[in-house]
Amino acid sequence: MSRVYSVPLIVVQGLVGTVEQIVPADVQCVLRCFDVYWGGGTSGSPSVRLIGASGQTIIEMHGADLLGTSDPLDSWSRQWAGRQVLHPGQSFAVSVAGDPADVTLSGYHLSLP
Repeated sequence: MSRVYSVPLIVVQGLVGTVEQIVPADVQCVLRCFDVYWGGGTSGSPSVRLIGASGQTIIEMHGADLLGTSDPLDSWSRQWAGRQVLHPGQSFAVSVAGDPADVTLSGYHLSLP
């Protein structure tokens, strides 16, 4: 019987750039919840992407355009919930361009039978 473990996958305060993870050899990984917080800044908000195993963008977030605010420097937070399955050896990443953002990606590790 497979076991399920809820795990934090990527947790970074003030990320600018890209953080990549590789799924360990003994589990399958399910990307489940992605939370982003941006506290304001100078560029008008970051562009934040969750990137899948084939380099595809799963979700991209921008601040002011998503919230409909008239002030591009207002802080914002967004959440994505889904179920993207990754196999052992595949990678996934979070990328932030522009101002730093706090990012938290959590999900499941499913032990292989």
